Amino acid sequence: MFTPDSNQCATTSTLNFTVKPILTPNFTAITPICSGATSPVLPLVSTNGVTGTWNPSVVSNTTSGTYTFTPAPNECANSTTLSVTVTPNVIPTFTQLAPICSSTALAPLPTTSINGVTGAWSPAINNTVTTSYTFTPTTGQCALTTTMIITVFQSPTAFTLTTTDVVNSKPDGIIEISNPVSGLAPFQYSINNSSFTSNSTYSNLVPGDYTITIKDSNGCEFKKAATINSIYLFPNVITPNNDTYNNSFNLNGCNIERLKLYNRYGREVNNYTNYTNQWEGTNKKGEPLPATIFQTEFQTNLR
Repeated sequence: MFTPDSNQCATTSTLNFTVKPILTPNFTAITPICSGATSPVLPLVSTNGVTGTWNPSVVSNTTSGTYTFTPAPNECANSTTLSVTVTPNVIPTFTQLAPICSSTALAPLPTTSINGVTGAWSPAINNTVTTSYTFTPTTGQCALTTTMIITVFQSPTAFTLTTTDVVNSKPDGIIEISNPVSGLAPFQYSINNSSFTSNSTYSNLVPGDYTITIKDSNGCEFKKAATINSIYLFPNVITPNNDTYNNSFNLNGCNIERLKLYNRYGREVNNYTNYTNQWEGTNKKGEPLPATIFQTEFQTNLR
């Protein structure tokens, strides 16, 4: 209130003043961003209505920092700060898969990295050719894409087998291996899961079924079946005179249950049960018989 001095022709008067409170500008906290992401824009008006400017004026998307807000001159407000955190990107890490042979079963790649990043791989798993796979992290993680190359060695896909059958079950069958298709030379070979060697010919084989495996220099394998058959032949000549030709009557493998031998006059000179290759031109007493023509009579259960 204003009161004039007493000697003045004046009346009292009043003057009102408004005192504004000093505000502290409020801002919504900025969620941490990933390095390289789009920089957020700093608002020029606080949530409680204070206008002003920022220093620095642009948010860095590579380095964490603190930004200062200065109110406009006509604002009754204090300056304030706002921190923005920039999270470095991590590179997802995975255990590198060893090379595989083509068509070997290949399990799905892990969808969580060793360092905890989740995501997905593309393209789909392929166990026939060498392929580069890309891992893309799930949105919302500060992580980069990464790749893994899975090497696929081309396995052998075929080879040629040449077999020689045996006569009357003699152990003289032969399997010869040649012309491997695909795979990386040099090759090694195995018969019936035996140790691998460079030997591509197997001899002195008895009749039966065999499994032949070839392995290339990458360790990739391919298997194939082979059969040695027994051809049963009945000799039509025997001359037991020790001249190395037709000296014995070999019916090995023919399953002879009974055999009788006669001389040219029809007289029985020897007989056997379960005959294979016992007779060498002798009579029942083991005495050499004179050179002549012999006839045979036998019974077999050969099917």
